[in-house]
This record gives sequence, C-alpha cells and structure tokens, in this order.
Amino acid sequence: MNSLLCLLSFGFLVPTCSVTPMVYASNGAYQKEVDCSFKAMPIVRVPYNKLTILSFPTRPVRVISGKESFDIRFIKNDLALKSIRPKSESNLFVYLENETCAFQTRTVPGVGDEIIIVNTKRKPKISFLKLKKLRKKLNRKKRKKKGGTAE
Repeated sequence: MNSLLCLLSFGFLVPTCSVTPMVYASNGAYQKEVDCSFKAMPIVRVPYNKLTILSFPTRPVRVISGKESFDIRFIKNDLALKSIRPKSESNLFVYLENETCAFQTRTVPGVGDEIIIVNTKRKPKISFLKLKKLRKKLNRKKRKKKGGTAE
C-alpha cells in the first residue's frame, strides 16, 4: 500500500517510501524512520521554505553538507533542515559520537518529509574514564573475595 501511495504521489517509486511505513505523529505531522548508514544513503525530501526535522538518539557532534543550499540548525538531539534554494540536491553527513550517518537531501515542491527518526545500530561507547573506574571497582571486589576466602 505504501509503495502504491509513493508511486501515485511522485510518479516513480522512492525506495525509502516502499521500505518505511507512513506514520503520523500525534500532532498530525508525517514521520518516518530510517537507519543510520554510511553506505546506503536514505533520501530526505525537504519541502521548499519549510522545515524537516532529523531526530537522532544522541546529539550530533558535527554536520557537513555538500552544498550550501540548506539551512541547518541544531536543537538538542535534532537537526532542523530548511531548503533555501528550489530544486537543489546535496549530500549530508552527520557525525554522532560513535558513528556517521549519510543522507541525500532533495528540495521538493509541496509535501516532503516532516519528521525523520534516525535509528542507530551501534550502542554508545563507554568513555575511557568510566571504563577505568569500572576496572578498579572490579579489581577491588576480586581482591576482597580472594582475601575473604583465604582466611
């Protein structure tokens, strides 16, 4: 059904539409989910002079766009994209703490993506200091255990 809807509305089949079901948020906004990938670049359809929100599980560290045809703003864990030129296309790389997400951004007339939930595959890495503290704590427990059984 979603493939048919994408085919009817655009005249061609858009891969992200056929894979991702159309969902409406509680406020009525169109929302879809995509996976963070560096190889398979999902298409982000940004309506001209309107916003599209990319929502990440963690705060993006850095964002690089191929062209300066999109206005990009950070808002906590989200990126707000606004197309400032009609009929523009670019690639967009979003660097998270533990992985890089790549997207193809396209300006579209009329309706585009409003909210895109980005799913990441990797779990957040533990920081070096936290790991060091955990190791010390485990070593103390091991020493206590050895000292307790020897007596």
